[in-house]
Amino acid sequence: MAGGWKIFLSFFFVLNSLFCSLLSALCALLTIRVNLRYSWTEYSRIPFPLSLFPINMIEFYIKITALLLGFLLLEFWLLTRAVRAIPVRILVNGTRGKTTTVKILHEIFRQAGWKVYSKTTGDEPLLHFPDGTQKRLHRHGPANIRENIPVLRAWGRKKAEIVIMESMALIPETQQLLTQRIFRPTHYILTNILPDHLETMGTDRNEIFETLRQSFPREGKMFFPASLKEKISTLKIPTDRLDFSAPVLIDNHFPNISPDVISQNHGLVQSLTDSFQLNQKLVRKIFRREWKRISDSLLKSYPEKNFDFLNLFSVNDPESTLEMIRHFRKRGEKRVEEIFLFNARADRPYRSLQFIDLFKENFPEKTIWVCGSGKFFFRNFYRKEISGNNIFLVENNQSLLSIFKNGFDTSVRIYGCGNHKGMQQFLEQLRVMT
Repeated sequence: MAGGWKIFLSFFFVLNSLFCSLLSALCALLTIRVNLRYSWTEYSRIPFPLSLFPINMIEFYIKITALLLGFLLLEFWLLTRAVRAIPVRILVNGTRGKTTTVKILHEIFRQAGWKVYSKTTGDEPLLHFPDGTQKRLHRHGPANIRENIPVLRAWGRKKAEIVIMESMALIPETQQLLTQRIFRPTHYILTNILPDHLETMGTDRNEIFETLRQSFPREGKMFFPASLKEKISTLKIPTDRLDFSAPVLIDNHFPNISPDVISQNHGLVQSLTDSFQLNQKLVRKIFRREWKRISDSLLKSYPEKNFDFLNLFSVNDPESTLEMIRHFRKRGEKRVEEIFLFNARADRPYRSLQFIDLFKENFPEKTIWVCGSGKFFFRNFYRKEISGNNIFLVENNQSLLSIFKNGFDTSVRIYGCGNHKGMQQFLEQLRVMT
């Protein structure tokens, strides 16, 4: 049985059990008087163990089960009809750069005249519309791939020509379910494979690749970085479905971002848009504009307070963070004191351990400020690996902002890294700080 159907049936049985458990007590109370009129002879005709239940309780379970099954089948049919009504469905997956890639592609297709809808799940879930507007998707709980179902049904009714979706799945089962049962993409992009989300995706690149492989569609065109060609070629996928994009150099308008990141993403975007025969002049224009905006947003200087702040919170994984720091150091500016501000999440312990290794191997003597829900975990494990008194806990974001407002006596460069979640308000206050 396919993994997607396993999840579908598991969800059905859990939901069925929940409904039955909540309502069975009420049903039993309401039917006690009715049950008393049945004789032992009537009950003896019912085989064990069904004879343990009142007759009308058995009917209740059957009806509830049939009702729930009918509801799920109806939802599945409506979703299938809506998805088939969307001619082009593009899924963007990978470790880094998914949100940026979706935004770039959305704007390219929008300006090329397509009726395109998109969904990103980076810092917050956003819906992007053909008129260029955005709307935040309100969640009633934690992120769940089922939130895509009503979105796709709505866009199917609006006769979308293209839907571009950022994959929000992490574990292998949901990777497969999103691709094969919910979205069923006609085009698939894998941006990269980097060691991140080790708690759910795997502890090394091979395990992460196996997790992401579950999201490969059974049909349609797939676009990969050229660096993955050897690994992908072992999967016996027809070659006419594969496109391996070599990095494409573009003029350097992005001083705060590594050229390797830009060129690899440009290669993927160019390959996919070429398959639609889009104007590459328009593609380059929008690509430059979006990455220029990102580059400018990373670095903020406060000369009157003697510090620069490099926002790498959204980079997340340590390899990409180290690449960005090394790129920034190569700019040839004067040497300054460096401080690392690490935002530790309690639900991302592996990421904290990864960054401890990064600091140990590359910056063992640098000052580290730690904030966030996982700061005590980070400090305790850091001190087991690195001796010294260079790590300090930040009480809260307001006390951190007070330090920045007071400024520094000498020139300082501060790298914000680790996790973006929990730092949004601080970054907004820092942005408007004078």
